[in-house]
Amino acid sequence: MTEVDDCARAVSDGLTGCRLLPDRTTDEIRTQVRELVRGLVIAADMGGLLLPLSSELDQMWLAILAEPLLWQQVQQLLPSGVDLVHVRSTTADLSTHMLDWIERYRHRFGPVPPEVAGYWPVHRYLETLRLS
Repeated sequence: MTEVDDCARAVSDGLTGCRLLPDRTTDEIRTQVRELVRGLVIAADMGGLLLPLSSELDQMWLAILAEPLLWQQVQQLLPSGVDLVHVRSTTADLSTHMLDWIERYRHRFGPVPPEVAGYWPVHRYLETLRLS
């Protein structure tokens, strides 16, 4: 396991039974937190540019932000000065950022597993273009 995945496991353990996630199983929480933390690390690598999240990951992020100690664990993975609570958007060509995002994910974590691809709208979009 990587440092990122170790952090995600610790954070997901802290969210088990969270009132903000009443219908999620422990496995769903673990998988969704892992993907969210991976996405936040990639966003930090890209200067704070976070691409769109699925509703499941967006809800997971809100649950983590509601638990300051868990959010602090995630922040420890990020470079100093990167503020992902206030993410930025871009006026640059978004397709370039999407391809960069996918390449960074692959380089750092391997191919996006099919069972989690739905959490990443960027991946679904690139699949429709047959670019993923």
